[in-house]
Amino acid sequence: MGVLEMMREDGVDPDGDTYTHLMDMCAKACEAGYIEGASVAMSLLEDAKLAEGVVGVATFNGMINTFAKGGRYKEALEVANEMKEMGVERGIITWNTVMDAVANEAASGRLSGAQTGMEVIEMMEKDGISPDVTTWNTLLR
Repeated sequence: MGVLEMMREDGVDPDGDTYTHLMDMCAKACEAGYIEGASVAMSLLEDAKLAEGVVGVATFNGMINTFAKGGRYKEALEVANEMKEMGVERGIITWNTVMDAVANEAASGRLSGAQTGMEVIEMMEKDGISPDVTTWNTLLR
């Protein structure tokens, strides 16, 4: 959060791109095994929600990606559901990133990837999104 504080001290308000890039760094940290990356990303998301018009698809997808890299499907899905509640459209990238969370958590043995993956596909289809080659490849990982 130090970057945001420095920006604000310099009179620069963070925008959606700022939060998206910071979330990407958190996702990379989670992928490298730094489990606190998800907590930092959640703080970023909460901070972004306070600024009007800043939180959009890319910011939410960045948060979902952070949970995906950490193999935390339930949390990734909760963020996707929050998107819907806030009226932010969930597209193919959102759903493929949720599927990535399924694959990563299944790889750790904490859930059934096939069963959970098919449930994600059902949710996608309810949103009017058809699975693409990335969806299927991620499910088969």
